[in-house]
Amino acid sequence: MHSLEKIVTQHTTRLAALTARGRGRRPPPQHSLPTLPSTEMPQTGEEVDCPHPYTRIGLGCFAVHSTQRLSWEQARQHCRGIDGDLANPDDIYDVVLFLDDSFPESVYSTSGGWGFWIGATLDNTGTWQWVSGLPVRTQVDFWGRGEPGDAQENDEGCLFLHGWWRFRAGADPCTSEKYFICERKVN
Repeated sequence: MHSLEKIVTQHTTRLAALTARGRGRRPPPQHSLPTLPSTEMPQTGEEVDCPHPYTRIGLGCFAVHSTQRLSWEQARQHCRGIDGDLANPDDIYDVVLFLDDSFPESVYSTSGGWGFWIGATLDNTGTWQWVSGLPVRTQVDFWGRGEPGDAQENDEGCLFLHGWWRFRAGADPCTSEKYFICERKVN
């Protein structure tokens, strides 16, 4: 029963946030709904801790790096150094909601270089793929305004989440320096 309550709480929180966004206002604070411990991750009926420095976001273990900006490849190497990879979440909206709630508007309205690399690149056929090899599913509201545009022609082959667009996806040259999000898959 405890696991079912967690699932209901997660979906209630996500639905409240999406409903609020649809009405043009911010979602209610997370603390107004029951919250889950940040290090638990349900897996086949048992609870699994996310290892340090990872934190549970939705159903995954993520480490958000918001103090150091690196190129996409440097960020990926950093993530691999902490036994992970750039984030390629099962549900991108868990990460988007977390970022949107975690960073005040004054932070993501600053100029220049703001955004978080995640683990997707544009292949030579023009298809976005996660580092896992799976194609990126671009659901409603996935891309920021005007994105991905002509990413292939402009050599904008790496995916990031941009604060100016409430953490919707954008494409940029992989050599740009951005903050980044690592993910560690837990078996």
